[in-house]
Amino acid sequence: MKKIIIDGVIGWDYTAAKHRENIDAAAGDDLDIQISSTGGSVYEGNTIKQLNEKYKRDYPGSKVIITTYGMAMSAASIIALSGDSHEVHEDSVYMIHNPWGIEIGDYRVMRKTADDLEKLSSMYARVYSEKSGKSTKENRKLMDDESYFYGQEIIDAGYADQLIKKEKKTDKDESLAFAKLAVDDTLQKMKAEKFDFAGDLAKAVALISTFESKIPASAGITNNGGHKMNLDELKRDHPDLYAQAVKIGKDDEFENVQAHITMGRQAGSLDLAAKNIEARKAFTASVSAEYMAAGMKNQALNARLEDDANTGNAGGNAGGNTDEADTKAYQAQLEKKVRIKK
Repeated sequence: MKKIIIDGVIGWDYTAAKHRENIDAAAGDDLDIQISSTGGSVYEGNTIKQLNEKYKRDYPGSKVIITTYGMAMSAASIIALSGDSHEVHEDSVYMIHNPWGIEIGDYRVMRKTADDLEKLSSMYARVYSEKSGKSTKENRKLMDDESYFYGQEIIDAGYADQLIKKEKKTDKDESLAFAKLAVDDTLQKMKAEKFDFAGDLAKAVALISTFESKIPASAGITNNGGHKMNLDELKRDHPDLYAQAVKIGKDDEFENVQAHITMGRQAGSLDLAAKNIEARKAFTASVSAEYMAAGMKNQALNARLEDDANTGNAGGNAGGNTDEADTKAYQAQLEKKVRIKK
């Protein structure tokens, strides 16, 4: 059995590159992964998680046993759930919360950062739900509250499988107080080192978006002939993975539809929202720009119509053109300007 120790801050004291070296050296042996970490980089943490999952796919007969012997918090909390089992020492602390980020920019930059953090939070909630059996809604509430679990509480909450008794364990209140200070220290260290929060967040979102049709990485199993499974084969041979894929797809599709409808209403163009939903367009920056352009066009057109109504020129102007024709001409000019801006 290959022992791997993950301690300190993820991305500094222990990196995904180091983890790749460690599991490559194991070459199919069982893994004994021991964690004591406050978290750190969401990208590095998620990469380590996926490396563990890949190891299980590459070596189906091997076991990946993960033990938390101090703390598994923030980015380390999802690593702890990426093995065949998760064992915790009696005085360990487990913490889940929404991923953090630091950004500087205008409302568009802030909105994109918020959207990316929301995507990561949704992914984290799904990981916690798959392990604990709780709904994603329950886990999102626990994440919103930044929830700490101690010893047996980790088992009771469903995030671990076995409790390791200790002859002498620490005081719960002292352990939780220390854990909270450690999280703050980690954040301060990341700030002091001028950690690229924005870049880390972008890479993490890109990493979880690499799988087509939102199929989990574990669905990419191939048979001995090298044939890649289609959905029918996945449903037949791996019903649990198929159910997971369908659930993820439904959750993400619902969020995508909600986003289109919300932006369509704000832009005054539900027709555009319906068109994008029918086309199954993902809610990207370019799609957001479409709604912004539609909103600008409708806002200017409404202002023009209001001006026409206030002038009382219902019978036409001196040039013989009707207000309706004039408004259509103005709309055509506006559409041309919007296209130029885009």
